[in-house]
Amino acid sequence: MGYGKSSIISNIVCANKLSAWYDFRKNILAYHFCRYDMDMSVLCTIQNPIDKDQLIEVSQIEESSKRRQLETLLGNELGHFLKFEDGKMSFFHKSIIDFLTDERRSKLHIFVHKENGHKLFAEYLLGQLKMNSTSKLNILELIHHVAMCSNAKYESMLSGYVRDLLRMDESLHLQLLHQVVWKYNDYNTTELLLKYIGVATINTVNTMNQSPAFIAAS
Repeated sequence: MGYGKSSIISNIVCANKLSAWYDFRKNILAYHFCRYDMDMSVLCTIQNPIDKDQLIEVSQIEESSKRRQLETLLGNELGHFLKFEDGKMSFFHKSIIDFLTDERRSKLHIFVHKENGHKLFAEYLLGQLKMNSTSKLNILELIHHVAMCSNAKYESMLSGYVRDLLRMDESLHLQLLHQVVWKYNDYNTTELLLKYIGVATINTVNTMNQSPAFIAAS
């Protein structure tokens, strides 16, 4: 009998640590958990629901057998923890992500490193960037993932593109800053964005006389 993510979570939550079988079962569950580590880290870091094909592409799953395993997993064990809408998926409750990524459990076998998911997303979106298919609409998402994986190489790759966009559209400075405080309100993402657009933008107000700080506090 195989174990999917839902079986893993159920067993970890319900297992009796005094049982003679506990350590054995924990190791077996950890093995099956690691088989799906990449797609778990991606699902734990998505900003918007994702479809199956994009999940496979971002997770860099190339082998046909592994793709079929993932498709089966999504339709069975893991499906209990996902919500599906318009062909796209996400975890149905934030508590599942909190459980899987809880830093207090980082030394245990069953733990999802969100940094891995951010790195995979950064690589995927930077690849889209090279094909000129990354627009203003998702440039902030790319900045977020690059900031959260703390990768200097990715920051450098992104820098030139962002500055080119800013030269072509002067209003983009303020748009991006308003969006980052409204959508993310995250220190790392805001800090990286400010490297690209300059700190002077902080004191700029929009047509409604709202500053980024005001929006963040609202």
